[in-house]
Amino acid sequence: MRSLLLTGLIFLFVVNLLYGQNFSQTGLEVANHEEVRLVVEDLDQDALDIGLSQIRIESRVNVRMRQVGLKLTTEKPEFLYIRVQVVGAGYNIHLDFNRVVGFFLEDDLYSTYAAVYDKGITGIHGRNPDFIISQLDILLDIFLSDYLDAND
Repeated sequence: MRSLLLTGLIFLFVVNLLYGQNFSQTGLEVANHEEVRLVVEDLDQDALDIGLSQIRIESRVNVRMRQVGLKLTTEKPEFLYIRVQVVGAGYNIHLDFNRVVGFFLEDDLYSTYAAVYDKGITGIHGRNPDFIISQLDILLDIFLSDYLDAND
């Protein structure tokens, strides 16, 4: 067991030397952090029925990004993913930051997209799309604060 542990520690040390690996504190650290890619999931029919639209969500996120000096782009691998679901009188808003992450399996290095940051909020909307947008603002406040802190 000790030799296995020692071998693992030596492996991590060698990988760190060869690749200069740093460990992320938040998953939000990015190059050229002034640009953010946005993906908004298609809305369900209940969301459309109360007057919510994908364009409205994208526009709101764009305004909020610009307020803190960020701009939207389509040219980055990592992205902010927003999902708004409405079912009857209830809603759920989920905000994820996704990026390519890597892992070793035996001698092979694999990579995939993974959510490294996520926040969500659930409640009752009263058929008021403005209320849902106000709740999205709360999540954006938290995300933007965390994102800017990670890249300061």
